[in-house]
Parts: sequence; C-alpha cells; structure tokens
Amino acid sequence: MSQALVKYQDHLINAFKNDTNSYGYEYHKWFKKNSEMFTDVNKELSELYSAMHYCKIKQCYLNSWLLAINQRTFKYYEGYVVSANCPVPLEHSWIVKAGQVIDPTLIIRVKGMKERIGDEYYGMHIPTDYIRKKAIQTGKSGAYILDYYGDTNE
Repeated sequence: MSQALVKYQDHLINAFKNDTNSYGYEYHKWFKKNSEMFTDVNKELSELYSAMHYCKIKQCYLNSWLLAINQRTFKYYEGYVVSANCPVPLEHSWIVKAGQVIDPTLIIRVKGMKERIGDEYYGMHIPTDYIRKKAIQTGKSGAYILDYYGDTNE
C-alpha cells in the first residue's frame, strides 16, 4: 500500500488534465505540491484525546478542529487516508504533533468492525486560525481545503 495516496493524487491530476472548465487540475497539482505523507500514527494519544474531547464517529473535521484549538501544539490537516482494512482513499481530517498522526475519529471503535485507524495519511496543514474563521463565517465545521485553496490562490 506504500505511497497509494500519492499515486491516487497523480491519477486525479491526470484525470483533470484536459478539463478546461474546472479548476480540478490546478487544485490537485497544488494539493500534491503542498501535502505531506504520514505513516506514524500514535494510537494511544488518538484514543486519549478522542475520549477527552468526546469525539464522535463521522465527524472528523469537528473532532480534529476541536483538538487543534484546544491543544496549541497540534497542527490541523485535511486530505486523504487509507488503511489495510479500507484501501480506498477517503477524504479525512486529523492532527499532527511532532510528526505523528493523532486521529481522534478513526480510533473510535465500531461494533462489528475491524480496527479503522489509517495506515497512510496524505494531506495539507491548514492553519488553525483559518479554520476558526471559516467555522465562524459558516456556522459549522467541515472540509475547508477547497476554500483554503481558493483563498490562498486568488
């Protein structure tokens, strides 16, 4: 599975290469240029912070944002995740501290499912202040990477 997400990003870049009616090509090139790969996941801290902040399943953007604003040394990331149990790239959000992924969402155990935590995380750091401003503007948490692209590439 190594580098599956980088290959996926290359596929997206090629898929949008001839589409002159969208910004998909430029966006995916920008995403690849500015993204980082992570494979070191700290499961213990993921569990600890997930429990401390009452994180909920299917709310990765909110869960990660809450950790980022409450733990100033954490960096908020958006991008993709894959795992041996789910090799399909999923849009996702997580936290990074000292090069380790803290995933407060996929660490949550779901009855009848194998471990859900990711093996590869590929994404971009989005400043916490930016996420906070967007959450205030929209009244919700959510995936803000496309907004971030638009706001930083005008």
